[in-house]
Amino acid sequence: MIATLRGRLTHKGNETMVVEVGGVGYLVTAPARLLAGLGPLGEEVFLHIHTYVREDQISLYGFQTVDDRQFFELLMSVKGIGPKVALGMISQADTTMLKRAVFQEDRALLASVPGIGPKTAARVILELKDKLKDEYLVAVPAANGGKPDATASRSVGEGAVRALTSLGYRESEARRVTADLDFDDEEPLDVVVTRALQALDGGK
Repeated sequence: MIATLRGRLTHKGNETMVVEVGGVGYLVTAPARLLAGLGPLGEEVFLHIHTYVREDQISLYGFQTVDDRQFFELLMSVKGIGPKVALGMISQADTTMLKRAVFQEDRALLASVPGIGPKTAARVILELKDKLKDEYLVAVPAANGGKPDATASRSVGEGAVRALTSLGYRESEARRVTADLDFDDEEPLDVVVTRALQALDGGK
């Protein structure tokens, strides 16, 4: 399997590029945003690669960051989503925005991507929200044997701040919105983060 690719850019189009490494040209399909930001032909490029293998084809998909590649792979774990649709989603919006949409259950944003209807958008949220929660929401240890107190409340608040900054928000705004929330000490961390996201996006 090819995990990364570094070489000379010899061709770029609307959906693909060719990267030459050691005299061999690799055809790589990539998100539109990445292709639009490429420099002139002849420049060196570095890509994180997903190698897509099927009985009748081997295709390379290139991404600027590991996070983009991993989210592409996560999207393809959803029933009914193949590489074309997953790539279309990452071309339509950046990974951070898509993760926020999953957290906030924003079906409208996800359904606006070509190839994603309301039913598929709902399935993406259903299948990925818990997986993203495991990635971004840190476990908050219970204080005093599980009894809620001010320390537990602060821990939940800090966990929410970390989750929000992981989703691309500045720490200052994450702390501001978390401090403004009136949450119970026993309120689950993911619920606090969802409320914070809603507040940051104007109460949607």
